[in-house]
Amino acid sequence: MTVCLLPLTDVTRDISDAAFFDEMKTGSVFINVGRGQHLVLPDLLAALERGHLCAAVLDVFNVEPLPSEDPLWSDPRIIITPHMASAVSDSNIANQIIGNVLCVLNGLALQNTISSALQH
Repeated sequence: MTVCLLPLTDVTRDISDAAFFDEMKTGSVFINVGRGQHLVLPDLLAALERGHLCAAVLDVFNVEPLPSEDPLWSDPRIIITPHMASAVSDSNIANQIIGNVLCVLNGLALQNTISSALQH
C-alpha cells in the first residue's frame, strides 16, 4: 500500500506515474488523498489493467467534484472517497487513518464507509 499525502508543487505534479507504480510491489493498493494533479490517471489505469496494482483509493481529482458520468465511479478496482475538509484534531485524523490501515491489514471492513449508490 502506498499513500500519497504530498503538497502540490512543480516537483510533485504527475509524481504518481508509470515509473512510480512500477516501483510498487505487485498487488499493492495506491491511495491518493493529496492532490489530483499528483496522479497520471492513464498510468494508474494501465497498472490496474495489467494486474500490477490490485486497487486504488482516490480522494482527489483534476476536476472536482468528479462528474457523475466519469467511468471511475463504476470501476470495481477503484474506491472513491469524498474529499471534504472539516475541523478535526490531528489525533482524531491519525487515529482514523491508523484504524483503517489496521482493518486492511487484518482483512476487516473499513470504518466510516459510505454506499456508492449514494454518490450518484
